[in-house]
Formats: sequence, C-alpha cells, structure tokens
Amino acid sequence: MVEEPPLDSDIPERPCSVAYVQDDIYTHFDRKWADELCQTFPNRLGMTFAQFQWQLVKIDKGESVVDQGLEALQMDTAELLNPHIILIARGPLVSWIAQLYLESFHLAGLVLVDPLPMDNLQVSGSALAAVIQESTGVYNDHATACTDQYTRLLEKYRQGGGRSLRLELGAVPTLVVQSIHHPLFADGAQQTADRHRFLSDQEADEAEERFVGGDVPIIQLFDDEKLDLQAVAKDEIGAWIERRVL
Repeated sequence: MVEEPPLDSDIPERPCSVAYVQDDIYTHFDRKWADELCQTFPNRLGMTFAQFQWQLVKIDKGESVVDQGLEALQMDTAELLNPHIILIARGPLVSWIAQLYLESFHLAGLVLVDPLPMDNLQVSGSALAAVIQESTGVYNDHATACTDQYTRLLEKYRQGGGRSLRLELGAVPTLVVQSIHHPLFADGAQQTADRHRFLSDQEADEAEERFVGGDVPIIQLFDDEKLDLQAVAKDEIGAWIERRVL
C-alpha cells in the first residue's frame, strides 16, 4: 500500500518516502498505527507513505525469520523507487531486522518503535509476547506464531548462533520510540539508543574512545485510547525528520 501526497495540497512535497512495518502480533487487530500514519505523512507533511506487510508468521520453522525479513525489506524498499526512505519499524522483531538491514543497505532515517536487544534479552519468547498483548490489548491468532518466532530467535542467540549486529554509529539518523509502558521496553529503548550512540567496550578499547555516534533521542509515547497518533506523528516524528533527516 502506497499513499501519495494530494495533488491539490498546499504543503510542499518532500523528496523522501516514509515506510512502516510492524511485528505480525499487531496485524489485523491493531490498525491504528498504520491508518493514522497513512493519513499524517502524505496529508500533513507532504511525504509519500508505504506500509510493508511481510506475514512472517507463515515462515516454516526450518527457515530463518531474520533472513526472510531482510529479503522482504530489501525488495519492498527497492519497489519504492526512492533512495531517500525513512523506515518506521514497530515491534522487537522488525526493529531488530531493520537494524541488521543497515549493515548492507542505506536508509535516510530509522525510527525504532519498541525495540529490544534480541541478542541479549533475558526473557522467554512467550513472556515477551504476553507483555505486548497485555500492554496493547491485541489478542489474535497470530500471537502463537509470533511467540514461536520470538522464542526461536532468542534461543538462537543464547546458543551463540545468532547474527551479530554491527552498526556504523551515526551513519543513519535514528529515533527510538517507547510505546509500551513496561520496564522491559524502557530498558530496551535505552539499550538500543546507547547502541547507536556508543561503541562496545571491546571496540572502545581498540578505538580509544567511547562516544562516536550522533544524538539518538528517545520518545516515550504510551499507546492508549486517548493518544492522538496523527498529532504525535506530525509534532514528534515529523519534527525529528525535519530536524535530523531533511
């Protein structure tokens, strides 16, 4: 789905596209984010908006959900025919895939909504899915499949077989958004922001410096019925794009 800015709009059209993708656990029963962002970016900010729908829950157990997600992201971004793409990735899995994507491909900007350090997360996949369901009120048939996705990915990292995340700090403007009001996601937001700001201890020893990345702000945006996502997208995410990306 791609939504272009209206032809009769008084708002200047921007040369970048905004793409949105979310974990399958939100799909079908939680359309608010996709619908509100689709209205905001073309109509109020003059940016093309696209939603990527991957359906990673359909992947067989023998396949890597990360590899399939990376392949889907590469295909979807190529189809937009715009080298200046700002990706909004919502959920622990797609946020992790988006960061791995940066190792080989370019984004104009990256917004990570509810990211977690999947290579060092000390919870089970079922516990993670339960926190998301309880916090968002999303209960659907995808929850079991998503729990399996989270479990297999976390177990792979605990067994030492997961794909390493190697970031070029400061190369891509990054914004972190916490929308789930829970300590797990508060810690995840902070760890993710720090990961884009700082070298690891080993890397810092080799480089003889600690801070090399740019500013990575964290917005606390707790998702509830009173939340005006259009206003937040325009005033918070849109303002950040204007300031750091354009």
